[in-house]
Amino acid sequence: MAKRKIDLLKNHDLSVVAAATVFTDGGIVVFPTETVYGIGVVSGNTDALARLRQVKDRPGDKPFQFLVADMEMARRFGAVFSTHSGRLATHFWPGPMTLVLPDGTRNGTLGVRVPDSPFALQVLRELGRPIISSSANRSGQPAPLTADDADVFGDDVDLLVDGGPVSGGVPSTVVLCGSDDYEILRPGGVPEDAIENAWNE
Repeated sequence: MAKRKIDLLKNHDLSVVAAATVFTDGGIVVFPTETVYGIGVVSGNTDALARLRQVKDRPGDKPFQFLVADMEMARRFGAVFSTHSGRLATHFWPGPMTLVLPDGTRNGTLGVRVPDSPFALQVLRELGRPIISSSANRSGQPAPLTADDADVFGDDVDLLVDGGPVSGGVPSTVVLCGSDDYEILRPGGVPEDAIENAWNE
């Protein structure tokens, strides 16, 4: 089935409804955030996740991140916050920070982020559950900053939301949060000194 394209800048509300519908139906959506264009599926749909992994050609041991609307949604779907990691979330969400937190539903961790994107946040609130996501690029290629750059999957995706060029261009900082310390797994949009100050506040 040929993918659908929709212009977010011409019709914001229709784009939100279209994206939420495709996610709910188990489809794959390419969409803009404040950092880069992402590709994702709704959480809780194992068939959609398997399809996303195949489209991205992503190894089974390499995790995706979870986009959430707020800390409450993160907690509802398993994220466990310490006092320190809660401070990071309070300081830097919504924004370009992915927190790798203990997963209270199983033995492991999960990476969660609240995007600073009105479109993404509206879709998340419409869904009521996270979006499993990564950058919309082929492995080894730069993260896409425009819809044209992100249009690399052909009809393997169901919807491409064109929001124009994104202004960020820098991926999120990924922070592994322990109970008393942290490790920056990937530098990004939030500098280390700001993280250290918030962690130790």
